[in-house]
Order: sequence, then C-alpha cells, then structure tokens
Amino acid sequence: MARREGHVLPATAAVGDMFYRWSDNKWFFCVVTDEWTDSPGFENLFTGGNSAGLRGALSDETGTGAAVFATSPTLVTPILGVATATSIVASLGLQTTATPRTATATGATTGTIADNTGFVVVTSDDANKIIILPTPTPGTVLFLYNPTTGYELRTTAPASIAINGGTGTAAESAIPADTLVMMICESATSWKGLQLSSTAGTLAKVEVAAP
Repeated sequence: MARREGHVLPATAAVGDMFYRWSDNKWFFCVVTDEWTDSPGFENLFTGGNSAGLRGALSDETGTGAAVFATSPTLVTPILGVATATSIVASLGLQTTATPRTATATGATTGTIADNTGFVVVTSDDANKIIILPTPTPGTVLFLYNPTTGYELRTTAPASIAINGGTGTAAESAIPADTLVMMICESATSWKGLQLSSTAGTLAKVEVAAP
C-alpha cells in the first residue's frame, strides 16, 4: 500500500493505494488494480477531519451529528437497547414507559410481565385472573397499576419464589381494584411488595402469597 500526492492521478495503482490530488483537494483510493475511486467522505476526513466527512465515507452508519468518543459525549434523543451503566444522573428525571398487560386465567401470554419492565398498567375483567411477575433479578423495582378490577399476582415459580414471604403451589397475592403496587426483588427467590389505594391513599403491604 502506498500513499502519494500530486496534480495528476498515476496511471498504475495497487489495491490499497491512496492518492491526494492537489488541484481539487480530493482523495482517491485503489480498490481494483490500476483503477482509482473518488471518496468524497475521506477527502474531508483526512483534510481537516470532520464528522460529515466520516459519515460520507461510510455505508453502514446510523444517526447523524458529531462523532462520539468515550468520555463526556452529548447525545440528543438517542434510542438505546439494553444498556448497562454504573450510574446515571438525569437532571430532568427519568420517564418510564407504561406497558399494558391483561390478566388471564393462567397468567400466560398477555398476563406475563417481560423482564426489564418498569411500569405496568393492568387490565382485568375478573379478580381471579392472574398477572405473573418477571424473572426475579435482585434490585428490580416494578410498579403495577390497575384502574378498575383487581387481579391475582404470582411469581414465575410460586412454589419457590415468594411474595412477602409466601410460597406454595399456585401461590398468589390478591390485588384490590384501583391500586398502585410497588414490587421490589430482593433476591432470586423473594419479592417484597407494597400497595397504595388510589382512592384513599392508604399504604399497606401486598398480601402474602398463598395457594
């Protein structure tokens, strides 16, 4: 690979060669023997170095704006997948998306809460129908709100994963209508829960799970 410069493109070139043409401030690259390719993104990247040049030189980029490096970047409206952080400081607070779940006879399908969910709005048409908590990951805090009919709350393994100390085959906790529930996972086998009546504002513990 050779890097050359001048007024006129050389007649011969090997794959990987680069040539900077003075007359129009452009870079050329050899991707096929003896053929030069004009790369307008690289001309900006190598002669002053800007993000637009880099973006123009790439074919699989996503997003727009300035290039980002590891320390103290400023991101505007980024969309993140699953992320891990040692700490997050939010000057304007954090907004948790409300996820709808519908209680079912067994807690399957729409009755099961997905992992990494933060706030659930529960719909139920029968107080005996079931909502199942996500995988018990210590440190998880989950809020559930049902504006109308109550429901039964279960863990993913009621016989071994407790709600407020209670376990058993098909063990569950009755959640009254119009209640905001906060569930905290303290270990791989234990959830602790509090509930707040939306009407009276009365704070109580979630019923101990029982068969």
